[in-house]
Amino acid sequence: YSKNQGSFQCLLIKSHKNKVISSFYGNNYDTEIYYDNGNKVNLFGKARDIIYLENNNLLQFYKGIYIVDKKSGKRIKLSTYKEFSNIYVTLQVSKDVIWLGTDKGLFKFSIKSEKISKIDFSPLLRARINTIIKDSNNIAWIGTKGSGLLKFEGEKVSQITAREGIPDNSVNQIIKKDSILWLGTNKGIGKINLNKSDILNTSKNKKDCAINVEHYTRSNGLLNNEIYDIAIDETNIYVATNKGLSYFNQDLSGTNKYAPPIYINGVKIMNRDTVLLNTYSLKHNQNYIQFNFVGLSYKREKALKYKYILEGVNNHWMETKNRSVQYPMLPPGTYTFKVKAINTSGIESENFSHVKIKISKAYYQTLLFKLGIIAIVLIIVLSVFSYIFYIKLREVKKRNTVIAELNTFRQKALSAQMNPHFIYNSLNSVQSYILKNDIELSSSYLSKFGSLMRRILENSQNALIPLHEELEALKLYVDMELIRFRNSFNFHLRVDDNIDIDNIKVPPLIIQPYVENAIHHGLRLKEGEKNLSIDILNQDNKFCIFIEDNGIGRKQSQIIRQNSKGRSKSFGTEITDKRLNLFKEIYKNEVTINIVDIDDGKADGKKGTRVEIFIINPISKRQN
Repeated sequence: YSKNQGSFQCLLIKSHKNKVISSFYGNNYDTEIYYDNGNKVNLFGKARDIIYLENNNLLQFYKGIYIVDKKSGKRIKLSTYKEFSNIYVTLQVSKDVIWLGTDKGLFKFSIKSEKISKIDFSPLLRARINTIIKDSNNIAWIGTKGSGLLKFEGEKVSQITAREGIPDNSVNQIIKKDSILWLGTNKGIGKINLNKSDILNTSKNKKDCAINVEHYTRSNGLLNNEIYDIAIDETNIYVATNKGLSYFNQDLSGTNKYAPPIYINGVKIMNRDTVLLNTYSLKHNQNYIQFNFVGLSYKREKALKYKYILEGVNNHWMETKNRSVQYPMLPPGTYTFKVKAINTSGIESENFSHVKIKISKAYYQTLLFKLGIIAIVLIIVLSVFSYIFYIKLREVKKRNTVIAELNTFRQKALSAQMNPHFIYNSLNSVQSYILKNDIELSSSYLSKFGSLMRRILENSQNALIPLHEELEALKLYVDMELIRFRNSFNFHLRVDDNIDIDNIKVPPLIIQPYVENAIHHGLRLKEGEKNLSIDILNQDNKFCIFIEDNGIGRKQSQIIRQNSKGRSKSFGTEITDKRLNLFKEIYKNEVTINIVDIDDGKADGKKGTRVEIFIINPISKRQN
């Protein structure tokens, strides 16, 4: 058969007892069984492999697994599987078990259970498998697409590739006769003499193995180098190609034993041809080099391969099929380019050809220039550090100024809280209690008054005080106001259990001015039940203080104050706002103050005022 008889490809050749099976692809050719008596049975569809069952029916493999009637050639049963798309080869390893070589690797098929399982303990077994055989030593030889030849022994898988000398990494068929492995690849036939190779010696590393390989290609008479299948008899090798069927005597030698000579026939510098020299001395900007070379082979089946190295750049040999190599942007230095040729049988040149290149340094690569650059960099770095130091010093001065201003406002706050009006009212209350002969109440009031004076004077000396000290002073103040106004309002102070009042630090007198406003301008003028509450919470790393009263509200209070003839202006809350802003600037804390009017809109509904103070990331003793 040949291509002249029609356009087809021969996919399969298989003999069994008195018959031969061939599968063709194209021009209505399918799988056919030829008997020695001249009869022929045409099977339905293409086949990659055929296995005979005990009842002489067939297992046909291609997209799936088919049972085929032995006489009519018709399919009895069809089985397909999602794990793979195509079956390329099979191997019956026992009465029940068949290995399947597929596009997704190696699988195992049970004839009885019709179940499939994957064999993938090695990544090499996951490549597309084209062919499998087992020899008398129970070694499986597996041909893959792209991963070369695999040797599968026990649970150990080793790999032989084109790098070790086989014609190509796509192996489509394997035949073993005696000590010879015949490989059908996409680039011809490879003949491996196992007696002259180390691949059977498992004690050696792959890189130390020597492999004896002969190549057979179109130059030896094959119709084409793309091999689909191989059959062998006593004297001949039969080869199925994509252009027909070829055969040749198996004793034909395909090895080219002559070492190819190698020559460097040109050197280009900056894309310009030069006179060929053994050594080149170049400037720093003459660093784009191209080496041209050629190897000679007197029995060449295909283009030669080349091995090259540029000492000073590479530390190992590289391979190429091109006859030129380029090196752009080589740095200054001394280099030696070496090259060898390799023929199709893997024989290398006995000697390499070489050229030496010297590239000088540019002025900016000299030591003096580098020292000058270092000096400039040092000057710039010192200038930057000096500027940073100046900025830091200015920030320190600004901080000191802010602290001084904070102290000033602290004193103003002290004066505002302890104003003569407060002292006058307090002493009047004491006088009233004394005139009424209420000695016990007068004594209690004076005691609390003295304690509050002492705490305010002590706390005012510090920018920050523990929260518990602020709360103690606040309680004393509220107690005095309760005595003064004859317990006319209810007071509630609640602190979250998760707040450490001994550790959290706040500015002194941060709460008292707002409490004083609530009592004097909200609750004092209200009729009925009067309530004042303070809630201190910790929410999402935010320190929250809520001061709420159910007084007359800010609007009504402002109207009454405007109508009052003897009204005086209070600066307590204004100074507190400024102190909190200073606290925010000094300690980089976010402080927010909201004053909310409570009014449900009804004539007799709920009214009052709510002050909300939020401090994000409050200061603790450890931070301070």
